Amino acid sequence: MKDYDFPVNEGEVNIRLLVQVLRQQNLPFRVALAEDATSVVAIREYDSTSNRIFGFSLPLSSNGLPDFRLSKALNAENIVDMFCNYQRASSIMVIMAQPLAINAEPVRICYFATNNKFTASDVENRIAYVTSELKRNGIWVDTYSADGDPRELKMMRHTLSLGTCPTSIRIR
Repeated sequence: MKDYDFPVNEGEVNIRLLVQVLRQQNLPFRVALAEDATSVVAIREYDSTSNRIFGFSLPLSSNGLPDFRLSKALNAENIVDMFCNYQRASSIMVIMAQPLAINAEPVRICYFATNNKFTASDVENRIAYVTSELKRNGIWVDTYSADGDPRELKMMRHTLSLGTCPTSIRIR
């Protein structure tokens, strides 16, 4: 497990880890992406190693991911501002990459704290960004899956044309 320990900041995509897993296990550079949120105890805590405060639901950037730099504890006034401006996160969003090979295990490539208040556009921007970053590193995303969250389903309907009928098929 230590061979695969490449820590990244909250909201960053851990491409280095995924590339290493794919290479070391001789897996194809093709994956399926999935994201899901799970509830957590809503606490905020200071990490002296990174000088950051974890547990806030940071605002999402245009790429659909939070900017981890907003949680940097610069001074006392900055910390007070964080508590005044950012809600406690009630969930952790996790993005997994599933290599497309038999018996391959999924790899967690991104995570971030959230209050679960985001839109289908945020999901679309996030998946487009992650897909683009993976493609820049030679990894192809063949599909995306979700657990039935309406925002994710709306994104899939829009980008993957789910729920539409091909013109070559007649439904009676």
